[in-house]
Amino acid sequence: MAKKPLRNWLCLIITALFFVTQARALAAQSSSIQIDEARQKAADLLARMTPEQKIGQIFLVTFKGTDIGPESSIFELITQYNIGGVVLSAKNNNIPADDPALGTTVEQVYNMIRQHQINRWTASQVSQDIPSDEQAVVPEYIPLFIGIAQEGDGYAYDQILSGLTPLPNQMAIGATWQPDLSRQVGSTLGEDLANLGVNLLLGPSLDVLETQFVPVANDLGTRTFGGDPYWVSKLGQAYIEGVHQGSGGKVAVIAKNFPGLGSSDRSVDDEISTIRKTLEELKSIELTPFFAVTGGAPNYDATADGLLATHIRYQGLQGNIRITTKPITFDQQAFNLVMQLPSLERWRSQGGLVVSDDLGSQALRDFYQFTDQRYDITRRVALDAFLAGNDMLYVSDFSSGTLVSHEAAIETLGFLSQKYNEDQAFAQRVDEAVLRILTLKYKLYEDFLLYEVVPTESELAQIEPSSSLTFDTAQQAATLISPSQVELADTLSNPPADNDKIVIISDTRTGSQCTSCEEFSLIPEKAMEEIILGRYGPQGTGQVLPENLKSYSLAALDTLLNESQTGNLSGQSRRLEQDLTNANWIVFNMLDASDEQPSFLTLSRFLSERLDLIQEKKLIVFAFNAPYFLDETDISKLTAYYGLYSKMPAFIDVATYLLFQDNLQPVGSLPVSVPGINYDINEALFPDADQVIPLTVRLLSTQSPIQPTPVGPGQVPEVQVGDLIRVQTGVIYDNNGRQIPDGTPVEFLFSIGGEANPTLLLTTSTDGVGAVEYTVAAAGTLVIRASSQPAQSEFVVLSIPVPPGEATLTPAGTAASTTEIVTPAATESTASPFPGGESPPSHPEIGDWAWAILVSAGVSLLSYRAFVAMKEARWGLRAALLAMVGGLLAYSYLALGLPGSAQVLEESALRTVILVSIAGALIGLGLTVVWQQVASPRKS
Repeated sequence: MAKKPLRNWLCLIITALFFVTQARALAAQSSSIQIDEARQKAADLLARMTPEQKIGQIFLVTFKGTDIGPESSIFELITQYNIGGVVLSAKNNNIPADDPALGTTVEQVYNMIRQHQINRWTASQVSQDIPSDEQAVVPEYIPLFIGIAQEGDGYAYDQILSGLTPLPNQMAIGATWQPDLSRQVGSTLGEDLANLGVNLLLGPSLDVLETQFVPVANDLGTRTFGGDPYWVSKLGQAYIEGVHQGSGGKVAVIAKNFPGLGSSDRSVDDEISTIRKTLEELKSIELTPFFAVTGGAPNYDATADGLLATHIRYQGLQGNIRITTKPITFDQQAFNLVMQLPSLERWRSQGGLVVSDDLGSQALRDFYQFTDQRYDITRRVALDAFLAGNDMLYVSDFSSGTLVSHEAAIETLGFLSQKYNEDQAFAQRVDEAVLRILTLKYKLYEDFLLYEVVPTESELAQIEPSSSLTFDTAQQAATLISPSQVELADTLSNPPADNDKIVIISDTRTGSQCTSCEEFSLIPEKAMEEIILGRYGPQGTGQVLPENLKSYSLAALDTLLNESQTGNLSGQSRRLEQDLTNANWIVFNMLDASDEQPSFLTLSRFLSERLDLIQEKKLIVFAFNAPYFLDETDISKLTAYYGLYSKMPAFIDVATYLLFQDNLQPVGSLPVSVPGINYDINEALFPDADQVIPLTVRLLSTQSPIQPTPVGPGQVPEVQVGDLIRVQTGVIYDNNGRQIPDGTPVEFLFSIGGEANPTLLLTTSTDGVGAVEYTVAAAGTLVIRASSQPAQSEFVVLSIPVPPGEATLTPAGTAASTTEIVTPAATESTASPFPGGESPPSHPEIGDWAWAILVSAGVSLLSYRAFVAMKEARWGLRAALLAMVGGLLAYSYLALGLPGSAQVLEESALRTVILVSIAGALIGLGLTVVWQQVASPRKS
């Protein structure tokens, strides 16, 4: 009797596992059906649209300020020209500061987004004249895309600087090497944006950053997950999955900068640059992360809805690059070449959307003015970009040589509408693009109803900023760049003491939410001082006296260096010089390199020009941005150099813990190459040569079908000539102590009797592990070893007898670890005899469980087909799911022996199981019908 509860629980667990598997299958099927349903709705709507309405949909535009009233240009574009969407940006002053009369920043942005959607909906309710043909039509209501680039780390790449959860940038996430954290950050962002009404995220960046040569030229900085394509892929997948899940599928993700500009040598805003790599190099590096979130995505949520195509030239796609060679966004042949790659082709066939990068950028205008030799280029830019393959055109400024932006926009829309009517091939291309756009909008919203599109005020109130996730990321990202942890323990064995004098110098450059908004310091001059005094001052642990702590700006240090050359010091410079002379510790809080503001050049000058002020000092540098701006000579003068990657307050807080060695270790690792310490990201991800890779051997039967040979615990299976064995490594670790990337080569060598030519089997790693199967070819001593260069495994020795017998497994060589055969234990019978020869009470057996599944699945399938026949595919999925749940829950009630189950099972267990499962499934179906009836009044 003691085994009955175990049997019942086992039955319940198996049922639950089956149900989870079925739920996943239904979820995948649901995603496919949702896409098909969205595409059908989009096709139906497309057939009812005028050419002008279609042309409007392909444009994603920006606007100036916060005036969106009837007299504004954006109001006209939304209500009269049916544009596809708008992008909000701080640069265009779309994001206001808090205002006591108008509300917080978030409230004002919410009201703006809401009004945009209302304006579009209102315009769809009345007839209006379309200027191109003067025919009165009633436009269809199509929700706007409301786009934003919210990249983390506050100013300057977050557009909304207050009111949302402060999140880290991508490089800080990359330094954690944790996809789960990336998913959490994406989820938090997705939830906030959805509650605000934003439905289009321009990001994340999937660029693979190269820093060996020109580390600051392409201006990516910390807006990338790192410099390895595998990890950029993993973190990018998780981030996109998080955005989709956190937003409940209400935010579309447009990954950028396709096909990748991590190797570019200048900013795309300054000039169209060229990447001289072969197509194979692009496929193995730049394009890998984009493959991972398109056709190679592991699931629907990890798939990007669109790609933002950047203005750049690629030798591997376009051949020899000349000054007149167009960027890929305008080169149809090159664009088609890359889109025909299998992963991207599969993604495009499923509705993947391509959005052009900004067509109003100065670099692009300069290029066209040089190569086209025409003054008015707006129409040509839009047409070329669209014909090249972009589905949606992102334009920040329509201005041309003769027309201001608003007039040029209307002229361009009219020009393309006319071309639609005159050019059948162009019209077909427009229809294809608009179908993709509408399909994506129907994926966001089941129906184009205003109350589904605009979040409620109660949803807005759910935005509750919290710094806990950012603090967790900061702890996991913090990296000791130089020296090593062992060397630092020798040179910096103790934290600052109460008699130590500390000078903190911070990069205090400023930013603002808008041009008329109040400026603020990105790292306030006294930010770290205040944290130190609060935690370690008189009101804290008492380790620091307030009079021993001084804070200055980097600009003040720059002034000191300049005045030192003339020998005429101002009062502030004299005080700073005196404090530096007296200091025991000098701490630098740094941002990125800048030609316009005092930054790393000032620090470098200080380290080389004022050796008198750094002798016998402990010099600590915290990089709150990218970690690669100091050279070898400068780094050699520092006591410690830490990478924090982000300037959010939580990262400054973590820096103080590190400074005072307060129960926090820098566990992050550099995600990009840093030439100043000879750190190469590719070498860092090689297998660690100091590890000994463990091996596990599993014996497989050579009979068909292949089954494991059962053995008892601790026994060694018999290995005969002709047997099939599986040899698998343990997790192989890289030089950073993390599992090696997928695709890392792993070699297995099998040698029998010391033969001169052992068998070599090659494979690649998956989840840090390599495995092969090998058929034992002859009797003798079989020696097995593996390697993933430069790491080597332990040796495994199997004695293969000539006659069948037991094999022995012994570790050989110098490896300290042991190897074991991993085989399933023999299955133990679940039947237990009853005393006195009595028959056991009737209860469901494994066969009954199978019938319960079959019956529940049958009712589930019939329910689904019934609803599909009524053209209610979505309700069909819900009915199928609830029917399956009901049937299996009813069976579980019997299997657990809950009250009443024994009585109903006495006559015939099988018949009872079938009837009860049917009843449970029908109850689930009934609940679906009730749910539909309750929901239908609201829908109407």
